[in-house]
Amino acid sequence: MTAPAAPAVRLEEIDVDYRRGRASTPALRELSIRIDAGRTLALLGPSGSGKSTALKVLAGFLRPSAGRVYLDGTDVTDLPPARRGIGVVVQSYALFPHLRVDDNVAFGLRARRLPKAVVAERTAEALEQVGMAEFGRRLPRELSGGQQQRVAIARALAIRPKVLLLDEPLAALDIHLRQGMLAELQRLRGTLPDTAILFVTHDQAEALALADQIGVMRGGRLVDLADTGELWHRPPSRFTASFLGGANLLPVTVLDSPHPDTATVRLGAAEFLANAPGSWPAGASAVLAVRPHALRITASTQGPDVLAARVTGAQWRGPTTRLTVAVDALPDLLVEVDQPGENTHPIGATVGLHVPARAGVLVPAEDAPTARSSGVDVAGADPPSARVPEPRAVGEPAP
Repeated sequence: MTAPAAPAVRLEEIDVDYRRGRASTPALRELSIRIDAGRTLALLGPSGSGKSTALKVLAGFLRPSAGRVYLDGTDVTDLPPARRGIGVVVQSYALFPHLRVDDNVAFGLRARRLPKAVVAERTAEALEQVGMAEFGRRLPRELSGGQQQRVAIARALAIRPKVLLLDEPLAALDIHLRQGMLAELQRLRGTLPDTAILFVTHDQAEALALADQIGVMRGGRLVDLADTGELWHRPPSRFTASFLGGANLLPVTVLDSPHPDTATVRLGAAEFLANAPGSWPAGASAVLAVRPHALRITASTQGPDVLAARVTGAQWRGPTTRLTVAVDALPDLLVEVDQPGENTHPIGATVGLHVPARAGVLVPAEDAPTARSSGVDVAGADPPSARVPEPRAVGEPAP
């Protein structure tokens, strides 16, 4: 029997500590992930959660305090960045301002002392891949932000890496350029069937659009990891449900489970049918995670699945209005609801909060100290008491 191929990327029990004199601040703890060839993993998390630190460990810009880094089954923990064959794209572009576009793209190829003909061929190929073939003789300052980002991606692709690292690649772009580059990255991803991609971002829309899997980080630890659709529809923890999509967390009591993966739950006098992955015994306390777009505001406060509420805030967002309501049965909890168009409910108005059937999913009332995801044991974590400083990535070309 043929042995299964080693994953393109494997981080095993990675720890990172930042040291200042005798003081030590943990940045990563027990991080274990794998990415197969042709797959994209996005790391999501709040600032200081360690996602960029994880990328720098994989790139070789940081050496872990503990743990090992493997590429195609080979231990590369002690190899410098230039010998790992990884393509890296950072949000600042990091283009050489004095070099023209084609020389920027050719930089990594020339550093590997490839023949001139090969350098020219791969440079032209990479620029063609990102739609910048006509801009080879321009300087970076003569390009827009989106064009500079394409050049940075072309430089990473020119070395034909088996692993591509994207560190907040769209963060420096305005909203219109970001949307265009997101579509470009989707197209580009389809042309790299053998390349494993690690994509670090704080933008959930980017992660949902590009990633096969999403890992959610918190306080230097990976708390949840699953296929993108699975994590969105069936978040395994309160933190992930709240962070990914901004779900409201409504405390409920389980009444029964009339069908597989469903449960009837009660909140105050109202009852709702909820998605309920796993086993939920009658009488169990749980949290109904329901995103703002799935809720409805009604004029009537009557109905078996309606909660009486009072409007406490409204933010018009063009096509939608984000209402904040205080539910009578939950006096200390504010619930956010997205309704189409402009607000028609004045502040202080009494309304009904309708929770449609299966609009929400049950998650445990309390996050467990450990979580299991995709066959990898990963430890949970509390939020850090202070933001972890990110070190400068040694070996990146200076802008």
